[in-house]
Amino acid sequence: MLRTMATLATLLTAAALTAPSAPAEAPCGHGTLSGGQLTWCKVTNGWGQLEAFAQWGGSDDGVAVQLLRNGQQNNMTVYLDQADHPNPAPGQWAGWVARGKGFANKTSGLRAGLWFRGCATDDNQHFMCTGWTNYR
Repeated sequence: MLRTMATLATLLTAAALTAPSAPAEAPCGHGTLSGGQLTWCKVTNGWGQLEAFAQWGGSDDGVAVQLLRNGQQNNMTVYLDQADHPNPAPGQWAGWVARGKGFANKTSGLRAGLWFRGCATDDNQHFMCTGWTNYR
């Protein structure tokens, strides 16, 4: 499943830029991919482009975060935060539910109504996060 989500991450990079529901510069959007629904949020800084995305109803259901710099995975620490509603106040979300180096995903325990955001850190108290994107 991890390989499938990594493949989805690669496809998202192209799909997010061509999805009819949002222009390329939009920080969040939605569209379709492989017969399913897709939502995403992204943010860019000197570390690269951080993307959080969710897919359901197609061949692969799951949520993931990836950090790319110059088209390559940046191996900084990334993680997914989970909440029951968008834009929760600090401390009002479940905390991180997946963590990795450059890529992290979650494929179990997902249900309609959950919201996710991707964050990256340099492990020195500096971080950046995407907006919140919904799963279903």
